[in-house]
Amino acid sequence: AVTPGDTFTPDFRVIYTPDCPAEGMPGEQAIIVDLDEMTTYILGPDYFGESKKGALRMLCAQVYAKGGLVLHAGAKLVHVGDRDVTMTIMGLSGTGKTTTTFSKQGTLTQPVQDDMVALWPEGELSVTENGCFAKTFGLSEETEPVIWRGTLDPRAWTENVYLDEDGVADFSKGALSPDDVARLADVLIGTGADPEKVAAYAAGAQSLDELLDERGTPQDGWDFVKWTENGRSIIPFAAVDDAADLTRLPPVRSMGILNRDEGADAATPGLVRFTSPEQAAGFFMLGETTKTSAAGKETGKTRSPFTQPFFPLAHGLQARRFSALAETMPGVDLWMMNTGFVGGDGRSVKQGVGLKVKIHHSSAMLEAMLSGQVVWVKDPDFGYEVVDVDAPENAALLALVPAEILQPRRLFAAQGRAADHDAWAARMRRERREFLLRFGVDEAIITATCG
Repeated sequence: AVTPGDTFTPDFRVIYTPDCPAEGMPGEQAIIVDLDEMTTYILGPDYFGESKKGALRMLCAQVYAKGGLVLHAGAKLVHVGDRDVTMTIMGLSGTGKTTTTFSKQGTLTQPVQDDMVALWPEGELSVTENGCFAKTFGLSEETEPVIWRGTLDPRAWTENVYLDEDGVADFSKGALSPDDVARLADVLIGTGADPEKVAAYAAGAQSLDELLDERGTPQDGWDFVKWTENGRSIIPFAAVDDAADLTRLPPVRSMGILNRDEGADAATPGLVRFTSPEQAAGFFMLGETTKTSAAGKETGKTRSPFTQPFFPLAHGLQARRFSALAETMPGVDLWMMNTGFVGGDGRSVKQGVGLKVKIHHSSAMLEAMLSGQVVWVKDPDFGYEVVDVDAPENAALLALVPAEILQPRRLFAAQGRAADHDAWAARMRRERREFLLRFGVDEAIITATCG
């Protein structure tokens, strides 16, 4: 307890002056991180999230200096068989990190943390938030019951969630009708929509079909005709079903990476087990996924070290520290899961060409791995291990997850696209090596990742 006269010296300081422009800097904004004094100066931006980002950058530096590593990861306690383990799930925005963190595996799953954790030797874990910041687009009780109930709890906050005229949330709202736009005109204009275009659409002078391209993306200046998919809920852990006791966490013994693959060349296996800490560290640094902007316009494959933009030191240090920490964790499972598609996207799935990795596929794969029921086989292209779809021991898993998701090469071969798969594998090995070299990653890690 703090009593009058006590002094307090903070570890970090954030000095935030949104009304003080940084003249001469791009956008008249500047963020200056002084790691010697553990002080961050934020000049110009009025996005309140910069205060959190400023603290996280300094936390990353402090934890690294003390021998640990901050991970952009969720975490949960899982009880399978006769053991309890803590699992971390790393993933960039949109990969399904929160969904995976709060989904159920085994006989007991207890959420620990949604976004940022600090990993220490021997698998000790520190958490950074007493809450969850979850995406809400497409949220339903059937697919994500924990997040659904937490979002509707009176203690939760929501942002960018569509409410109908009766105040009822619609988590799957897409296109807005002219009546919707007329009702929400003040809100839309207040967030940047052109008043004349808002009035024209509300009056029926522009039809929706005229404003959307073949992918359903609005023309420039008409973004307001579709409700943003970037809805969020801020849920305190007190509103999360059966959250873990943070004072009694078992060591981390399962560490995963999420890759939301998508597109005609999407060939990341549904589940991968890494064969060494060096190989896992390489994929940790790659941070591969498919990105979408909040408006849904910017898409494509991307790579980004998992703690970027929060890690304020040379990124190659992250890979080295990740590998070293994994070496101190006996029996740790190091894995990667594709949470997107195989051989296509949403449209090609409807055409019977691609396959979607669904939430129940992900849960089935993780549960089988955690319970030690998977028989693995070495992947010929990358040297990591994938599920052996020919092993009788994997029959139960194959009854829940298509073989083509577990080994995408089979889908490409069945569709006469084996050469496309081979070309993809060669390109990935080349591009991954080039990317890791840019960050000064150790050659042992690059070789384990790319061959």
